[in-house]
Amino acid sequence: MPGLMRWRRMDVLWTNKMRIISVLSFGAILAFYAGNTVAVELETPTRIARLIEQMPCEVPGNGDFRCTELSGTLLLYSESNYGVVSQVGVHLFPEALKGGADSLIYKRIERLWLELLLRKTTDSQKSLLKEYGIRMVYDGYPLGSGAFRSLDTALDLMRSSSSISLTTGGNEIDFLSCDTSGNTLHIYLPADRDLISPYDKKEAEELLWSQLSAASDLYVPQAVGGDDVIDAGTGLYVSGGECYMIDSLRNDVFFQKRGNTYSPVFSPSYPVESMRNMLMGVLPYRSISGKSVSLRFKAYNRNLGSIIDINLGTLLMFFRMQGLHSYTARYEESGDTLKCLLVLHNPICNYLHMMVLEVGKSALFAKGSVPMMADMSMFIPQHNIKALFNEFNNNKIY
Repeated sequence: MPGLMRWRRMDVLWTNKMRIISVLSFGAILAFYAGNTVAVELETPTRIARLIEQMPCEVPGNGDFRCTELSGTLLLYSESNYGVVSQVGVHLFPEALKGGADSLIYKRIERLWLELLLRKTTDSQKSLLKEYGIRMVYDGYPLGSGAFRSLDTALDLMRSSSSISLTTGGNEIDFLSCDTSGNTLHIYLPADRDLISPYDKKEAEELLWSQLSAASDLYVPQAVGGDDVIDAGTGLYVSGGECYMIDSLRNDVFFQKRGNTYSPVFSPSYPVESMRNMLMGVLPYRSISGKSVSLRFKAYNRNLGSIIDINLGTLLMFFRMQGLHSYTARYEESGDTLKCLLVLHNPICNYLHMMVLEVGKSALFAKGSVPMMADMSMFIPQHNIKALFNEFNNNKIY
């Protein structure tokens, strides 16, 4: 794209005001998603397959192509993932942007542009935007009004863009492109995974299962300091301080103080705090070495595949690289058994992954091989979590 490209990302932590749900409510929602075991066979996402069916020209399995029936100038592309087509769109952005944490948003806009081209007329394009709940505004005018009579106006600005910004957080994503003349194009997208991702929930669960089965991320501790710690009054110090949905589910990290140095606690004297530190990914490698997780997936109506055995460090790094925010809580203690809850929140698309991890307190601090058990529910829509909890209550599922 001509012109100097600049982008920024503003991560604004979305805060839900529900304070009445207990930690055990999260466990109830985990149970709500249980089902039967199935084999996973990835296919082209239904949404992408339907889009390809509408194309008046042949779409390659992967790579750039032209489609003169839609445009004589625009270059289109397709991408494959695990051997199936997972994206079709119009080249609008540099590849560097589409390789970042916000890549799904840029790809969604490029896929949206292709969908709009297929609509042919401005009225049908406006209808598509309304269907998706997306607003496209040029210099204050929505598509089809004022200075924004056709999609070509927006395309001209994109081609001569001097800056791009992306504001995320809350219920809406604001993509802004400006040119050197001061013209602006806003594309407002609902912060909804189901709109942004090409995969529906079932397909996304199957993809995540496949990705984790092949994951090999090398663990690096999350950097933490002692600048913002407060005395917890228990012999420990705490930093973090942000809760998620309920007061007990937090991003806290627990420290011990030795002289003037604060170090994350990992001690049999503090098993709960030690395990929560471990799940926050702040412990040195020596503390998690040998620890593995037998991970059982729970989907809306099925368990996905067989249990995946994965190194704990690989599991933590995989989700960190996806830009998810971690929160932990004590879930249950029974004798030597300790269970902790790990909630992973996507601040852009407002969905959750939830895991309950179980380990013996004595095994937690043992050397060598230490297996842990975990149940995981995926892609829980954040905006609908209250409804899920109510449905759980109505059906009396335990």
